[in-house]
Amino acid sequence: MPPIDMTNLSYHVIEERKKRLEIVDNIGVGTPVATIEVFDQRDGRVYKTLTSTGVVVIRSKITNMVITLYLATIGQAFYIYRTSYGATARLPHNLYNTVMYNNAKYPRLAA
Repeated sequence: MPPIDMTNLSYHVIEERKKRLEIVDNIGVGTPVATIEVFDQRDGRVYKTLTSTGVVVIRSKITNMVITLYLATIGQAFYIYRTSYGATARLPHNLYNTVMYNNAKYPRLAA
């Protein structure tokens, strides 16, 4: 799977969801922790990646373009992590704390 390329951004991120780019400025994208492949009705096959900073990055499987990004809710973090590593996988404590902190500090950037 190709790495996250933050120079390959969709119009949706650049123009329609500008506030979400604050995530990059305030928190950073971090490194991938867990990735799942899902089908999106609008964009087809996409990767949903949970990162070490508690950010979810949605990328096209075909072009690797970042379609959107947002702060993960705790439910989304658990879902992506467990889907990636198995139903009994435990979300790392530091990632749990990061997700909870981000949602408390930046509620308007959460999904």
